[in-house]
Amino acid sequence: GRHDEESMARLFELTARLLERVAADRTVVVALEDLHWSDASTRHLLSYLLRTLRTGRLVVLATYRADDIHRRHPLRPLLAELDRLRTVHRLDLSRLTRDEVGRQVAGILAAEPDPAQVDDIFERSDGNAFFVEELAVAAHEGCRPGLTDTLRDLLLVRVEALPESAQNAARIVAEGGSTVEYRLLAAVARLA
Repeated sequence: GRHDEESMARLFELTARLLERVAADRTVVVALEDLHWSDASTRHLLSYLLRTLRTGRLVVLATYRADDIHRRHPLRPLLAELDRLRTVHRLDLSRLTRDEVGRQVAGILAAEPDPAQVDDIFERSDGNAFFVEELAVAAHEGCRPGLTDTLRDLLLVRVEALPESAQNAARIVAEGGSTVEYRLLAAVARLA
């Protein structure tokens, strides 16, 4: 109700003043990761802060996975709004190259990795930094089949959100290896 709206407005105002006060004599970085998972109040607070903060040495760094933002995703309106602000700069980060994957794996392992291991991690991760990290840790710890529990759970959550026919097709593709011909998949899955 109205009381909740007034309380939220007051909270947003106090948050902005606090950040301005803390950033008055030092640079402050506020990092918000994975905005694609954010709730409505977080998106509203971010919008408010970026529209109203004008003093102090404050950097707001917000990340999101563009791959996860579909046409009706609730983050889309905020992104459109932020694009109109002169104080907001968007950086699109591409996937890592094989050399960058090698440097990331070397940093994670604190040793120069075997080139074949880098090739395998690069191919399996498709240059996704999160997957590179998880696959490097899995290889280092000897996990079978080369997945950490975190990565396995993350992938399974995505597969389980698919319709049953798509889950079945994903299981067949997983059994077939990294490349499965469409005609073979269609024949084995018995799908149109």
